[in-house]
Amino acid sequence: MIGGILGLLILIPVSLYGGKHEVAMPAAMGLIILFTLFARRQAAAKKLTPAGWLLILFLFWLILSTSLFSSRLYASVVAVIPILAGALIFFVLQIFPLNQKVRRIFIHTLLAGTATIVLIGLSIYLSLRFPSLRMGGVFHQHNAWAGFLAAMLPIAFYAVLWQKKGRWLWGTVAVLILSSLILTFSRGGFIATAAAIIIFLFFLWRRSDRRVFIKNALTTIAILITGSLLAYGLYSIKTVNFSTVGLTAPASPYAGERPEVGETGANARYE
Repeated sequence: MIGGILGLLILIPVSLYGGKHEVAMPAAMGLIILFTLFARRQAAAKKLTPAGWLLILFLFWLILSTSLFSSRLYASVVAVIPILAGALIFFVLQIFPLNQKVRRIFIHTLLAGTATIVLIGLSIYLSLRFPSLRMGGVFHQHNAWAGFLAAMLPIAFYAVLWQKKGRWLWGTVAVLILSSLILTFSRGGFIATAAAIIIFLFFLWRRSDRRVFIKNALTTIAILITGSLLAYGLYSIKTVNFSTVGLTAPASPYAGERPEVGETGANARYE
């Protein structure tokens, strides 16, 4: 159960306009309380690591600077609360480490929820009422959406390569995540994804023999190619749908938009 709660702790705020909805924070805090209670029952307490003590020093400085130097205290507190919530999760995981079964449930919950959110995002993107060629998903902002997907993609790769059951299912999830990320046309998201893939392949190389590494690398490349082709197909459908209903006129919301080179045109007001 604790693995599912940890997964929902990420998915629920994400599905609520990327955590911007007024319900997102109370829901997240309630799940954090449940997560903390179940984690205490899951394993015996351990000492805090040096990384944990460094995080405590950072939080102390953060709270001090917010209290003494903020020109708008309310806005600063609202910005700090998610950081404190994330730190609490980190401390719980440091003191009460999760076993392998809980990790597996967490990963499966996270990927299944991400696939659902991505499908919702794709339906929004393909809708004629969505006035942009850059996918924003449930965040309604392409850069933020790309940041979330870039974090989920390596987890999907891990499930494909190391989970014994459902590899085709997790491979499909990885393709959906990658194609959605490409459709954001977010240069920051692309850089983060490229760095994540390089680091992922580096650890594959370090922890596998040559034959296993080549097999896993080819699987990763196959997912990258399939996701890219799917993204191209969806982008083509999007542009054809708009041109079919006559929305390519200069007065259209995305007039002059060229996402492949980062030009938003008249659609800038939706960003």
